[in-house]
Amino acid sequence: MAASRPKRIEDVRKKDDLIVITGAGGFIGGSLVRYFRDKGFTRIRAVDKKPLEEWYRRTPGVEDLVLDVARGPSRSTTWPPTWAAWASSNATGSSACGAFSSIPT
Repeated sequence: MAASRPKRIEDVRKKDDLIVITGAGGFIGGSLVRYFRDKGFTRIRAVDKKPLEEWYRRTPGVEDLVLDVARGPSRSTTWPPTWAAWASSNATGSSACGAFSSIPT
């Protein structure tokens, strides 16, 4: 049996679905923002806790938010249904990039 090809984000999400990318002020996160914009996605929310002037890259037409998601809303808050990608680096300088996942409402 042949292995199935992994699905691309363009195959499972509509171009007007909201995509939230955390760590968007860094190199990996900023590149993810640009990637989705280049793929034609129109509702992209870029989030990082760094001030905007310290972001590695900002992409025109994207909603940029300075927000510490670790201190986000309480569990009782209802999040809108969305898909998210994350990119972050820790204090040791190692970086990680997360898979797409549905945020429960």
